[in-house]
Amino acid sequence: MSVYEIITCITSGNYLLYVKMFLIIGALITFAIFFLDFKKGGGAGFSARVRQVRPKKTRKAKKLQKDIQMVITTIGFVVVMLGLYYYWLNYEVRGERAVILDSVKKNWLNIAMLLGAALLIKAYIATQHTGYESDLNCFRAWGNEAFEHGFFNYYKVDSGDGYPPAYVFLLWIQSAFIHWFKIDTTAGFGLFFIKSIPILFELGAGFFIYYLAKRRFSEITSLILAATYLFNPAVITNSSIWGQVDSVFTLLVVLVCYYCMTEKRILAYFLFCLGVLLKFQMIMYAPILIFTIIEQVFMKDFSVKKMVRDLIGGVSAILV
Repeated sequence: MSVYEIITCITSGNYLLYVKMFLIIGALITFAIFFLDFKKGGGAGFSARVRQVRPKKTRKAKKLQKDIQMVITTIGFVVVMLGLYYYWLNYEVRGERAVILDSVKKNWLNIAMLLGAALLIKAYIATQHTGYESDLNCFRAWGNEAFEHGFFNYYKVDSGDGYPPAYVFLLWIQSAFIHWFKIDTTAGFGLFFIKSIPILFELGAGFFIYYLAKRRFSEITSLILAATYLFNPAVITNSSIWGQVDSVFTLLVVLVCYYCMTEKRILAYFLFCLGVLLKFQMIMYAPILIFTIIEQVFMKDFSVKKMVRDLIGGVSAILV
Protein backbone atom coordinates (compact mmCIF):
# COMPACT_ATOMS: atom_id res chain seq x y z
CA MET A 1 0.00 0.00 0.00
CA SER A 2 1.39 3.37 -1.00
CA VAL A 3 1.65 6.41 1.23
CA TYR A 4 -1.12 8.07 -0.77
CA GLU A 5 -3.44 5.11 -0.16
CA ILE A 6 -2.66 5.13 3.56
CA ILE A 7 -3.45 8.84 3.82
CA THR A 8 -6.63 8.36 1.78
CA CYS A 9 -7.72 5.54 4.07
CA ILE A 10 -7.06 7.51 7.25
CA THR A 11 -8.79 10.68 6.05
CA SER A 12 -11.88 8.92 4.75
CA GLY A 13 -15.10 8.13 6.56
CA ASN A 14 -15.32 8.69 10.30
CA TYR A 15 -11.54 9.04 10.69
CA LEU A 16 -11.68 12.48 9.08
CA LEU A 17 -13.59 13.94 11.99
CA TYR A 18 -11.13 12.74 14.63
CA VAL A 19 -8.04 13.67 12.63
CA LYS A 20 -9.21 17.24 12.07
CA MET A 21 -10.48 17.63 15.62
CA PHE A 22 -7.14 16.61 17.12
CA LEU A 23 -5.26 18.83 14.68
CA ILE A 24 -7.37 21.79 15.75
CA ILE A 25 -6.94 21.05 19.45
CA GLY A 26 -3.21 20.58 18.92
CA ALA A 27 -2.89 23.94 17.19
CA LEU A 28 -4.84 25.69 19.91
CA ILE A 29 -2.79 24.04 22.65
CA THR A 30 0.39 25.18 20.90
CA PHE A 31 -0.72 28.79 21.00
CA ALA A 32 -2.03 28.46 24.56
CA ILE A 33 1.49 27.46 25.65
CA PHE A 34 2.60 31.04 25.03
CA PHE A 35 0.59 31.98 28.11
CA LEU A 36 2.71 29.81 30.33
CA ASP A 37 5.66 31.17 32.26
CA PHE A 38 8.36 28.54 32.50
CA LYS A 39 10.92 30.62 34.32
CA LYS A 40 11.42 30.11 38.01
CA GLY A 41 9.62 32.61 40.18
CA GLY A 42 7.27 33.61 37.33
CA GLY A 43 4.02 33.04 39.20
CA ALA A 44 2.78 30.24 41.37
CA GLY A 45 3.24 26.74 40.02
CA PHE A 46 1.89 23.43 41.28
CA SER A 47 3.92 23.92 44.42
CA ALA A 48 4.28 27.18 46.27
CA ARG A 49 7.38 29.20 45.49
CA VAL A 50 9.00 31.91 47.50
CA ARG A 51 8.64 35.06 45.44
CA GLN A 52 11.77 37.14 45.43
CA VAL A 53 11.82 40.90 45.12
CA ARG A 54 13.24 41.67 41.70
CA PRO A 55 14.91 44.86 40.55
CA LYS A 56 12.66 47.32 38.74
CA LYS A 57 14.28 46.64 35.37
CA THR A 58 13.76 42.92 35.78
CA ARG A 59 10.07 43.42 36.51
CA LYS A 60 9.71 45.64 33.44
CA ALA A 61 11.46 43.05 31.29
CA LYS A 62 9.17 40.36 32.67
CA LYS A 63 6.10 42.42 31.89
CA LEU A 64 7.37 43.11 28.38
CA GLN A 65 7.95 39.40 27.85
CA LYS A 66 4.38 38.60 28.91
CA ASP A 67 3.00 41.34 26.66
CA ILE A 68 4.91 39.88 23.72
CA GLN A 69 3.58 36.42 24.57
CA MET A 70 0.06 37.81 24.60
CA VAL A 71 0.49 39.51 21.22
CA ILE A 72 1.98 36.37 19.64
CA THR A 73 -0.79 34.22 21.09
CA THR A 74 -3.53 36.53 19.85
CA ILE A 75 -2.05 36.82 16.36
CA GLY A 76 -1.57 33.05 16.18
CA PHE A 77 -5.14 32.42 17.30
CA VAL A 78 -6.55 34.85 14.75
CA VAL A 79 -4.48 33.27 11.96
CA VAL A 80 -5.67 29.77 12.91
CA MET A 81 -9.32 30.87 13.07
CA LEU A 82 -9.13 32.71 9.73
CA GLY A 83 -7.53 29.66 8.14
CA LEU A 84 -10.22 27.37 9.52
CA TYR A 85 -12.93 29.68 8.29
CA TYR A 86 -11.48 30.04 4.82
CA TYR A 87 -10.71 26.36 4.28
CA TRP A 88 -13.62 24.81 6.15
CA LEU A 89 -16.34 26.90 7.81
CA ASN A 90 -17.32 29.27 5.01
CA TYR A 91 -18.47 26.42 2.76
CA GLU A 92 -21.12 25.39 5.28
CA VAL A 93 -21.98 28.96 6.24
CA ARG A 94 -22.66 29.84 2.61
CA GLY A 95 -24.42 26.54 1.97
CA GLU A 96 -21.88 25.53 -0.67
CA ARG A 97 -21.23 22.20 1.03
CA ALA A 98 -24.08 19.88 1.94
CA VAL A 99 -24.13 18.66 5.52
CA ILE A 100 -24.63 14.91 5.79
CA LEU A 101 -27.66 14.16 7.95
CA ASP A 102 -25.75 11.67 10.08
CA SER A 103 -23.16 14.32 10.88
CA VAL A 104 -25.86 16.56 12.38
CA LYS A 105 -26.38 14.05 15.18
CA LYS A 106 -24.69 15.10 18.39
CA ASN A 107 -21.63 13.10 19.36
CA TRP A 108 -21.29 13.62 23.09
CA LEU A 109 -17.85 11.97 23.19
CA ASN A 110 -16.36 14.59 20.88
CA ILE A 111 -17.66 17.59 22.80
CA ALA A 112 -16.70 15.91 26.09
CA MET A 113 -13.13 15.51 24.83
CA LEU A 114 -13.03 19.14 23.71
CA LEU A 115 -14.38 20.39 27.05
CA GLY A 116 -11.94 18.14 28.90
CA ALA A 117 -9.00 19.50 26.91
CA ALA A 118 -10.19 23.07 27.55
CA LEU A 119 -10.53 22.40 31.27
CA LEU A 120 -7.02 20.96 31.54
CA ILE A 121 -5.46 23.87 29.66
CA LYS A 122 -7.40 26.51 31.60
CA ALA A 123 -6.60 24.80 34.90
CA TYR A 124 -2.89 24.62 34.16
CA ILE A 125 -2.75 28.25 33.06
CA ALA A 126 -4.67 29.28 36.19
CA THR A 127 -2.05 27.67 38.42
CA GLN A 128 0.72 29.66 36.74
CA HIS A 129 -0.69 33.14 37.37
CA THR A 130 -1.72 34.78 40.63
CA GLY A 131 -4.19 37.04 38.78
CA TYR A 132 -5.53 40.33 40.09
CA GLU A 133 -4.84 39.70 43.74
CA SER A 134 -7.06 42.55 44.99
CA ASP A 135 -10.13 41.07 43.27
CA LEU A 136 -9.29 37.49 44.22
CA ASN A 137 -8.76 38.55 47.83
CA CYS A 138 -12.24 40.06 47.77
CA PHE A 139 -13.70 36.79 46.50
CA ARG A 140 -11.85 34.91 49.23
CA ALA A 141 -13.08 37.32 51.91
CA TRP A 142 -16.70 37.35 50.73
CA GLY A 143 -16.83 33.57 50.49
CA ASN A 144 -15.22 33.23 53.92
CA GLU A 145 -17.74 35.61 55.50
CA ALA A 146 -20.64 33.77 53.90
CA PHE A 147 -19.28 30.44 55.16
CA GLU A 148 -18.54 31.61 58.71
CA HIS A 149 -21.75 33.59 59.29
CA GLY A 150 -24.07 31.67 56.97
CA PHE A 151 -25.31 32.67 53.55
CA PHE A 152 -28.51 34.27 54.84
CA ASN A 153 -26.56 36.38 57.34
CA TYR A 154 -23.96 37.55 54.85
CA TYR A 155 -25.42 40.98 54.16
CA LYS A 156 -25.92 41.58 57.88
CA VAL A 157 -22.19 41.36 58.57
CA ASP A 158 -20.72 42.46 55.23
CA SER A 159 -19.99 46.12 54.59
CA GLY A 160 -22.09 46.04 51.42
CA ASP A 161 -19.23 46.00 48.95
CA GLY A 162 -19.80 42.39 47.92
CA TYR A 163 -21.42 40.96 44.81
CA PRO A 164 -25.18 40.29 44.41
CA PRO A 165 -26.72 37.31 46.28
CA ALA A 166 -26.49 34.71 43.50
CA TYR A 167 -22.74 35.10 43.10
CA VAL A 168 -22.23 35.25 46.86
CA PHE A 169 -24.10 31.94 46.97
CA LEU A 170 -21.55 30.44 44.56
CA LEU A 171 -18.71 31.86 46.67
CA TRP A 172 -20.33 30.37 49.76
CA ILE A 173 -20.32 26.90 48.19
CA GLN A 174 -16.76 27.39 46.97
CA SER A 175 -15.60 28.55 50.39
CA ALA A 176 -17.19 25.50 52.01
CA PHE A 177 -14.98 23.20 49.93
CA ILE A 178 -11.97 25.41 50.68
CA HIS A 179 -12.55 25.00 54.43
CA TRP A 180 -13.49 21.32 54.34
CA PHE A 181 -10.46 20.28 52.29
CA LYS A 182 -8.11 23.00 53.61
CA ILE A 183 -7.24 24.30 50.15
CA ASP A 184 -4.55 26.97 49.91
CA THR A 185 -5.98 29.34 47.30
CA THR A 186 -2.78 31.35 46.93
CA ALA A 187 -0.74 28.72 45.09
CA GLY A 188 -0.94 25.63 42.93
CA PHE A 189 -4.30 23.89 42.66
CA GLY A 190 -5.83 26.50 44.94
CA LEU A 191 -5.27 29.21 42.33
CA PHE A 192 -7.28 27.17 39.87
CA PHE A 193 -9.97 26.47 42.43
CA ILE A 194 -10.48 30.15 43.32
CA LYS A 195 -10.88 30.85 39.56
CA SER A 196 -12.99 27.75 38.91
CA ILE A 197 -16.41 29.46 38.91
CA PRO A 198 -15.86 31.56 35.75
CA ILE A 199 -13.95 28.70 34.13
CA LEU A 200 -16.91 26.34 34.61
CA PHE A 201 -19.27 28.93 33.15
CA GLU A 202 -16.96 29.20 30.13
CA LEU A 203 -17.24 25.45 29.61
CA GLY A 204 -21.02 25.79 29.84
CA ALA A 205 -20.97 28.50 27.17
CA GLY A 206 -18.77 26.35 24.96
CA PHE A 207 -21.20 23.45 25.27
CA PHE A 208 -24.15 25.71 24.45
CA ILE A 209 -22.39 27.00 21.33
CA TYR A 210 -21.86 23.40 20.24
CA TYR A 211 -25.48 22.56 21.01
CA LEU A 212 -26.78 25.41 18.85
CA ALA A 213 -24.30 24.84 16.03
CA LYS A 214 -25.33 21.19 15.67
CA ARG A 215 -28.78 22.34 14.55
CA ARG A 216 -27.30 23.54 11.28
CA PHE A 217 -23.68 22.52 10.89
CA SER A 218 -21.66 19.32 10.83
CA GLU A 219 -19.88 17.83 13.82
CA ILE A 220 -16.43 19.21 13.03
CA THR A 221 -17.78 22.70 12.32
CA SER A 222 -19.73 22.72 15.58
CA LEU A 223 -16.62 21.68 17.49
CA ILE A 224 -14.58 24.42 15.80
CA LEU A 225 -17.15 27.05 16.75
CA ALA A 226 -17.15 25.87 20.37
CA ALA A 227 -13.34 25.81 20.42
CA THR A 228 -13.24 29.36 19.05
CA TYR A 229 -14.76 30.55 22.31
CA LEU A 230 -13.15 28.06 24.69
CA PHE A 231 -9.60 28.74 23.49
CA ASN A 232 -10.02 32.43 22.75
CA PRO A 233 -6.99 34.24 24.28
CA ALA A 234 -9.18 37.04 25.63
CA VAL A 235 -11.46 34.55 27.39
CA ILE A 236 -8.54 32.58 28.83
CA THR A 237 -6.83 35.76 29.99
CA ASN A 238 -9.94 37.12 31.67
CA SER A 239 -10.66 34.05 33.80
CA SER A 240 -7.67 31.71 33.96
CA ILE A 241 -5.02 34.43 34.25
CA TRP A 242 -6.76 37.45 35.78
CA GLY A 243 -9.44 35.56 37.73
CA GLN A 244 -12.27 37.84 36.58
CA VAL A 245 -15.88 36.65 36.50
CA ASP A 246 -17.24 38.23 33.31
CA SER A 247 -17.86 34.81 31.74
CA VAL A 248 -20.43 34.09 34.44
CA PHE A 249 -22.99 36.63 33.32
CA THR A 250 -21.85 36.35 29.69
CA LEU A 251 -23.40 32.88 29.58
CA LEU A 252 -26.63 34.33 30.96
CA VAL A 253 -26.60 37.07 28.30
CA VAL A 254 -26.25 34.44 25.56
CA LEU A 255 -29.09 32.37 27.02
CA VAL A 256 -31.37 35.42 27.33
CA CYS A 257 -30.68 36.39 23.70
CA TYR A 258 -31.35 32.84 22.52
CA TYR A 259 -34.67 32.49 24.33
CA CYS A 260 -35.74 35.94 23.14
CA MET A 261 -35.00 34.91 19.55
CA THR A 262 -36.95 31.66 19.98
CA GLU A 263 -39.85 33.57 21.60
CA LYS A 264 -39.52 31.78 24.93
CA ARG A 265 -39.81 35.04 26.79
CA ILE A 266 -40.85 33.74 30.22
CA LEU A 267 -37.67 31.71 30.51
CA ALA A 268 -35.69 34.72 29.27
CA TYR A 269 -37.22 36.86 32.05
CA PHE A 270 -36.07 34.42 34.74
CA LEU A 271 -32.58 34.07 33.26
CA PHE A 272 -32.24 37.84 33.02
CA CYS A 273 -33.14 38.27 36.70
CA LEU A 274 -30.69 35.50 37.61
CA GLY A 275 -28.02 37.33 35.64
CA VAL A 276 -28.71 40.53 37.60
CA LEU A 277 -28.35 38.57 40.83
CA LEU A 278 -24.99 37.26 39.59
CA LYS A 279 -23.63 40.60 38.40
CA PHE A 280 -25.36 43.95 38.23
CA GLN A 281 -23.84 44.72 34.82
CA MET A 282 -26.54 42.44 33.40
CA ILE A 283 -28.88 45.45 33.58
CA MET A 284 -27.04 46.91 30.57
CA TYR A 285 -28.75 44.26 28.44
CA ALA A 286 -32.27 45.19 29.56
CA PRO A 287 -32.96 46.88 26.17
CA ILE A 288 -32.84 43.41 24.59
CA LEU A 289 -35.81 42.35 26.70
CA ILE A 290 -37.62 45.64 26.17
CA PHE A 291 -37.25 45.41 22.38
CA THR A 292 -38.33 41.75 22.47
CA ILE A 293 -41.48 42.60 24.43
CA ILE A 294 -42.38 45.47 22.11
CA GLU A 295 -41.83 43.41 18.97
CA GLN A 296 -43.21 40.02 20.02
CA VAL A 297 -45.99 41.00 22.43
CA PHE A 298 -47.37 44.29 21.09
CA MET A 299 -46.42 44.38 17.41
CA LYS A 300 -46.76 40.71 16.47
CA ASP A 301 -50.26 39.22 16.84
CA PHE A 302 -51.18 41.27 19.88
CA SER A 303 -53.61 39.71 22.33
CA VAL A 304 -54.59 40.53 25.89
CA LYS A 305 -54.02 36.90 26.90
CA LYS A 306 -50.41 36.98 25.67
CA MET A 307 -49.77 40.33 27.34
CA VAL A 308 -51.17 39.15 30.70
CA ARG A 309 -49.16 35.92 30.50
CA ASP A 310 -45.93 37.85 29.90
CA LEU A 311 -46.82 40.34 32.62
CA ILE A 312 -47.33 37.56 35.16
CA GLY A 313 -44.15 35.82 34.01
CA GLY A 314 -42.10 39.01 34.26
CA VAL A 315 -43.42 39.93 37.71
CA SER A 316 -42.87 36.37 38.94
CA ALA A 317 -39.26 36.47 37.72
CA ILE A 318 -38.68 39.72 39.60
CA LEU A 319 -40.30 38.46 42.81
CA VAL A 320 -38.53 35.11 42.77
